[in-house]
Amino acid sequence: MNLRSEERAGIVALILLFLWGTLITEPLHVCMEFFWSCAYKLMTLLGIGAHIKTANTLSVLLFALVFVGFMILSKTGFYRFIPVTILGITALSVAISFFMSYTYSPGNIVALAIALAVTAFFHLIRNDVLLKWEADVCILSASAFLITGLFFEPLARKGEIISNVLYITRHQQTDIGSVFGSFLHIPSFVWGAFIFVLVTLPTIYYSASRDKELI
Repeated sequence: MNLRSEERAGIVALILLFLWGTLITEPLHVCMEFFWSCAYKLMTLLGIGAHIKTANTLSVLLFALVFVGFMILSKTGFYRFIPVTILGITALSVAISFFMSYTYSPGNIVALAIALAVTAFFHLIRNDVLLKWEADVCILSASAFLITGLFFEPLARKGEIISNVLYITRHQQTDIGSVFGSFLHIPSFVWGAFIFVLVTLPTIYYSASRDKELI
């Protein structure tokens, strides 16, 4: 199948939205929760944590900036190492947290171990096509995390029927958008959608301006 980089990114984004509420994407959930917690902890260290709307907004910007950086790097040969970087840093943190405070469940560790094993296999067989797809999966998981936390989570809180329909929220722990509830009398999910669009525009731009070769 001949696909350009922007077409590959579009397919990956759609697949992630479809699978984000399932256990198949559990390693990605753990990674995104880790990177989000790092961004928010930095805001807390800077003394911004007390102003929750500001802290959340700046955390979203920092979180998005990190993955825009990965998207830019994916234009180079570093794309081969993006999955192992994201998964490896998270796995190291999870292992340390588990042995020190049992913060993470063994299931999280197993999920990350499986993902790392798959990544190692792709490197072992030196399949650049699979590594490109996996790099996009890891990078665009940030968008799935943000749209779920900013838009779908606040929307799901509008009623039990809606929450049952929006299965995409089932395995995500972080609700980012609800803190904007009724700010200026605008629903939180509207604020969330607006912020999501703003922070993902650079990702869309760089995904469409990467390598143009067919894969």
